[in-house]
Order: sequence, then structure tokens, then C-alpha cells
Amino acid sequence: MKKKLVGVLLTAAMAVSALAGCGSKQAAAPAESKAAEEKTETVQEATEEAEAAEGEEVLTVWCWDPNFNVYAMKQAEALYQKEHPNFKLDIQEKVYTDIEQSLITAAEAGNFDTLPDIFLMQDYSFHKDVANYPEIFTELTDSGIDFSQFSGGKLADSTVDGKHYGIPFDNGATIMAIRSDMVEKAGLTVEDFKDTTWSEFMELAKKVVDANGVPMLTSSGGSEIVIEMLQSAGASPMQDGEVKLVDNAALKKAIEVYKQLIEEGIMVDYTDW
Repeated sequence: MKKKLVGVLLTAAMAVSALAGCGSKQAAAPAESKAAEEKTETVQEATEEAEAAEGEEVLTVWCWDPNFNVYAMKQAEALYQKEHPNFKLDIQEKVYTDIEQSLITAAEAGNFDTLPDIFLMQDYSFHKDVANYPEIFTELTDSGIDFSQFSGGKLADSTVDGKHYGIPFDNGATIMAIRSDMVEKAGLTVEDFKDTTWSEFMELAKKVVDANGVPMLTSSGGSEIVIEMLQSAGASPMQDGEVKLVDNAALKKAIEVYKQLIEEGIMVDYTDW
């Protein structure tokens, strides 16, 4: 923004100098007078643009998914601009792997000029990155944000040693879409799959797999479905603000269910979405 502003001011200064040179001569011809007026208008427009730019408050944001996160940032910008008209967001779309690599590169080099003011990150990376690169993060505990308004499970991801280093951005809502033609081929209905436990779901799913010869579920090969299982049980890999992988009964059970889904052909793993 500063480089852009300087450029605008230099343009205005050059135009003013040209007009000042004309002022010492006799009255200009009509055509020259018109040109001078146009230059004057150019100077005024450039000056107004410079003044507007000078009053702007711009924050840079890195995030992914134009249909969700980028869209949400644009909506947030529009809402905030109602009371702060000079505020702008420079929203830059980046995949998360690129964001994390940029964070690591900047931290290792000790050069933070390349980093944005705000960046979106995966929940599971928070504790690792805060521990390894604390200088990247700003503690938000005393920022005035009422963190009690966020769910404990989501809040735990961005809370390290009782301090807040991020703001929960979404609630990770998930749906399960079921092919009605596939379940009907097994003599079942979509209604049969509502409000079931995972054990009940697997018994029904086996019939669907046998009737159709294909798995009923797919997984991206990551931890998403395990996290979803935990959330559906009101549990989390986070306990009291810390990662609890050992002595976590709900997590152990979720992994057992995941293993059973794969072994019985109900679900198949793919390397990505």
C-alpha cells in the first residue's frame, strides 16, 4: 500500500510542476488552456485517490476454498465496512500446504515480512506450530474476544497452555449423503439409517455392500472421519487444552470402528478428496 501511495503522489507532483512552468508564460491558447484544465483535473483526481489510499486500513488474509472460506472473508469484510468504510481485506487464496510451508520458511529464516496479518490453518496444526514457531502467533487471550461463546471442542484446538492463539472459524459440520437406490436394492430405506449407532450402521451397511458389490463409504485417507466419530460422541482428541492420544477411550474406540469399516469392505480409503 505504501509503495502504491508514493507512486500516486509522485504523479501528482510531476503534473503540478508542469502547470507551474506554464504559469510564467502569457495566456495560453484555447487548446492549451483546455489541456491545462485536464491536467488540473488529473492532479485533483490523483490527490483525492492518494488521500483515500492514505486513510485505508488493509489487512492481508490467506485462506482456501473460494466457495466457503474466501466467501466468508468477503462477507466479514462487507459487514465490518458498514462502520469502518476505509477498511479493506486483501484476500489471497492459497492451499493449506502452501500456507504452512510459507509459515515454516518465514520462521526458519526469521523474516516475517512475507507473512499475512491473518491466516487460516487446520485445527490439528495449531499446537504443533505454536510450539515450534511461537514468534509467528499473536496471543489473543486479552484481546477482548469473548472466547466463552465458542464450543469447547473447537476452542481447544487453538488453546495452548491456557492461552488463545486463534479464533475458531467454523464448526466442522458434517452430513452423510446416502444413495437411496443402493439401500433400496438391499431391501432397506434411507430412514433405516437415521439415528443409528456406528455398530447399527455397520450391520445395515453390510447388506448394502452385499447387494451392490461396492463399498458404502469413502474416506480421504486422513483423520477426518475419526474426528467426526469423536465429535458425534461428544468427544475430542483434545482434553483440557492438550492433545490426549494415549488414555483416550473415545479415540481408541473410533480407531477400532475405522479399522472395522475398512476390513469389512464398508469403507474404502483414497489418497485425497
